[in-house]
Amino acid sequence: MDTPDAKRSRDSPGWEPWAPTLSALRRLFESPGTLSPSARLVFVALAWHLGPDGTCHPGTARLRKLTGLARATVFEALRE
Repeated sequence: MDTPDAKRSRDSPGWEPWAPTLSALRRLFESPGTLSPSARLVFVALAWHLGPDGTCHPGTARLRKLTGLARATVFEALRE
């Protein structure tokens, strides 16, 4: 994610730990219909893991646990 909030570090004045997540979710909700419902759910799970630099690295097992989706569905959603 390349957002202004994601470019701030934890030491930056005004940085809030939830800011990258909210920024990512805002982008998701401002573009309805571009992703399948499963992909949107995986996107929310990924946003939950965003760090201050805008990266996230949850494993597929973690994504499956958070979303309740099957392994194949998670991989399909990630390809979107």
